[in-house]
Amino acid sequence: MKTLKTALLMLLCIPPIYYSCSNSSNTKGDSSGSTLKELATTGDPSEIKDKIFYSFPSPEEVFAYIEASKLEFDPAILNPVSNGRNYLNLTDQSLNLGVYISDLAYITLFNQQENSLAYFEVIHKLTVQLKISEAFSESLYNRIQENLDNVDSLVVISGQAYQSIVDYLSETEQENISALVSMGAYVECLYLLLSYVVTFDSNDEMLNKVLDQKFAINNLYEFASAYQKDKMVSETLPYLKEIKDLFDAIEEKPIAPSDTKSDDKALAITGGTDLHITQEQFNKLKETVNNTRNNFIK
Repeated sequence: MKTLKTALLMLLCIPPIYYSCSNSSNTKGDSSGSTLKELATTGDPSEIKDKIFYSFPSPEEVFAYIEASKLEFDPAILNPVSNGRNYLNLTDQSLNLGVYISDLAYITLFNQQENSLAYFEVIHKLTVQLKISEAFSESLYNRIQENLDNVDSLVVISGQAYQSIVDYLSETEQENISALVSMGAYVECLYLLLSYVVTFDSNDEMLNKVLDQKFAINNLYEFASAYQKDKMVSETLPYLKEIKDLFDAIEEKPIAPSDTKSDDKALAITGGTDLHITQEQFNKLKETVNNTRNNFIK
């Protein structure tokens, strides 16, 4: 159950893009290489889905600490469903579809199924306004209502609902909307994580989960940049770039490879990159994420 819940939350926190290959390495780093950057520069988004892949930390690595610490569910940090009626243009509707998707994942993580229906409903309303309601079928909605007391089923249905939206946007070639939904979901995830980092401590495990997102935002920014000819995307990208620039400024120190032996005597080589953030950088990152998130949901 724990693995399923954390997997859902990370699924909802990554850009909705199809993977053409995968990376199972535990080494931190941007594995997208130059291909994605070149595509973003040349503005050829039609090739992106087939030619690039994204690398993200595993769900267990990023979110297990939330459950392990048994932190309390805090409804005050969510975007209230009542705000849904305020989103009247496509940009706000797309961004906040992503925001609410991440909020739903957070709710599911903490077993708050009594709050789930309201967030399912606002997500459904936004898909109607965006004219992508076919991605959120009536049968799916009925299953949600029928399984509100079944946490396991609700988690599965939540993932299916999100994947359905992702698939529909891809099939209908609405990657500009995907980029906006992704940015909204990503910023909300950062905001939710940072809400649990009250004071600066470079050894704080939750802060380290935030730092892991440095490489994810580089990939997301390059993906979204490929659609910057779209006015909605181009007007939103500066918000993401401000956060990206702060992550880029965080010092990376290579970890020298070392040989270790596990209990079964198997040889493992460890190494990679360690990220070092100062208190000033942390304060600025948290402030910027909060401001960006507030601009998205206002």
